[in-house]
Amino acid sequence: MQPQFIRNLDSGMRRLGYLEVLICDCIKKGEQTADKYLGEALWEWAEKNQLEFLESLGKRRKLKGKEVGKITERTASRYVKHATEIGLLTKGSEKELTDMGRLFQSYRNSVFLIEKNPGQQILMLDSLLTKDKIIFTKLIRKLSNAKILEKMEIFSWFANECIPEILNEIKEYDDEDLVRRLKDTRKNYLGNRSERKRGYDLIKHIIDTRIENLVDLGVIKKTPEKKYMANGFTHIISDGLKNFKGEEILHYCISRYFNSTKKLSKTQLIKNYIKQYDDLANYPIESVYLPTLHMCLLIDSAISQKSTFTIDMIENLEEILFKKHYGDVVFLRDRDGTISHINIDEKVKEKMREGRI
Repeated sequence: MQPQFIRNLDSGMRRLGYLEVLICDCIKKGEQTADKYLGEALWEWAEKNQLEFLESLGKRRKLKGKEVGKITERTASRYVKHATEIGLLTKGSEKELTDMGRLFQSYRNSVFLIEKNPGQQILMLDSLLTKDKIIFTKLIRKLSNAKILEKMEIFSWFANECIPEILNEIKEYDDEDLVRRLKDTRKNYLGNRSERKRGYDLIKHIIDTRIENLVDLGVIKKTPEKKYMANGFTHIISDGLKNFKGEEILHYCISRYFNSTKKLSKTQLIKNYIKQYDDLANYPIESVYLPTLHMCLLIDSAISQKSTFTIDMIENLEEILFKKHYGDVVFLRDRDGTISHINIDEKVKEKMREGRI
């Protein structure tokens, strides 16, 4: 088991829009594409379009000029590795969209602008909560408390306060590479003049991209003076991290951010559950990956119906399906024994479409 830390980020990957284009324009659902060609396809798009989109972002954010984040051919290939690490693409040299990748693709409303694609926003927030938590939680807390910070203030905080905290947290993990990377970063940043330049570059690779990604998600705001300012979403996430655990954090954040205050009725939850199941099931193998099904329910309820449900409601529904319809509803397990997929017989599906089980 490794710490929740995304490793394939560097300072050239500041805009999430390239990830959006990679998943939505460079690979088709159900097809395999070599990782090399995916990187080339993204680079081909960037060469033609990136200046226009960065200029548009600069205007939207009222910056003094275009937004930062122009990529190179090498950086384009790194986005393929990043998409693989966060679970949007399959592992190996021949890439396919994962369940989450297909979901991400389906929630596109606007090219390059993830903050205008609520479904993609939620998926990326979930990725930060589950795959980059050791930095994300501390960065959110710092920005929420400080209200507004300059980039160099964030860099200094990361070297002086955040790295020691992380090193203490990851003692239980056998991750020598990460420990060495963090210690080396802090040592150089706090060292003499020549070492400090290297330390600055090392911190830039870790923190700069993460800050800019939060801007793209709408989680924080960048001012015309290029300072980073907390907004309502920052404080919602900070409260969620403080008061909830596990999946409940995302549920709280999404229901608050999208003002989804109406509690979903049991009948409507059943109807929503089977609708999402039908949309995700692929004939002839109709088993559906449960985390994807749960995510679809959360996104659809929050965005389309302005309603929310608790994790207990889902657990109770699935327990009833298992006990009452044993054999007609089958829960499948991964190799490690974790329940991962569900398969629902047509007889049960008909009842659920009517809101009953």
